[in-house]
Amino acid sequence: MTPDVATYFRYWGKADPVYPGDPKWHPLAYHCLDVAAVGREYLRRNPRLRALITQFLDAPDTSGIEDWLIFCLALHDLGKFSEAFQSQRADLFLQLRGRAPNPAKSYRIRHDTLGMLFWKGVLRTMALDGGWYGAYTEDILDGVDYWFRAVTGHHGQPPHEGTEYWSQHFDTEYDRSAICAFVAEVQQFLLSASLESTFSSIDPDRFYRVSRELSWWIAGVAVLADWLGSNTQYFPYREAQGSPLSLRAYWIDATKQAVAALACIIHEFREWVGIAYGFVVAWTRSDRCDDDGLGEFALSPKF
Repeated sequence: MTPDVATYFRYWGKADPVYPGDPKWHPLAYHCLDVAAVGREYLRRNPRLRALITQFLDAPDTSGIEDWLIFCLALHDLGKFSEAFQSQRADLFLQLRGRAPNPAKSYRIRHDTLGMLFWKGVLRTMALDGGWYGAYTEDILDGVDYWFRAVTGHHGQPPHEGTEYWSQHFDTEYDRSAICAFVAEVQQFLLSASLESTFSSIDPDRFYRVSRELSWWIAGVAVLADWLGSNTQYFPYREAQGSPLSLRAYWIDATKQAVAALACIIHEFREWVGIAYGFVVAWTRSDRCDDDGLGEFALSPKF
């Protein structure tokens, strides 16, 4: 890989030695966009879900919230950028980074939890300093935490938030720099200019309460998007050596693949999708406001 290639291309997201073809690994940055593209197409096909999220948040329109959810899905695998995760394939690590993995950063915590650690340890501060959500950024971040718990916990369980620090598992300079560069790049084409005004119009207390409830639905979308976005029938491994396709250009390809993927599977798995989506969360009708004051409807997890 040439030295001038962006550092976020030096991370593998999928790597199967028996993959039928070359290369034998798929760039993590591309996989993140595969999953986001599936989520985008699923939302496009599900106007009721878009309306549900908008209604519960009392947001002025669906576009800003939809863009935000797609952006969150693109960050679902933050934990895979860790040296700990990457070191599982020492051969690829050496090929991509030009050195052996640091044995002190062994992979002992799942990548979903590692992703949440990085959000809380680094990106949360970046969001605050950058005013991602406008004037109420500081007030709204506790609610945003639920969105990141949902997307990082895309393997069926929430991430564990204990006493570990992100720096125990990530290279504090290289990995951090690569992630921040990836985030800054995808922000350019995934987030609309209306994001700040959308969040500025949402009451922070309501956003916190509703995000806690909506996190069940968001997690269901993340599980589905990761499952289908990892299917090599629709998202084959792509080359990242030499001059890889830019993230913006790859995003266009990924969205086309997502359209084809959803068209092929949604009619066959409609019932399964309805169950997996939201971890069997269902609407429950209420004739009065619930305790959180969410209005006529309430969300309730059904197991």
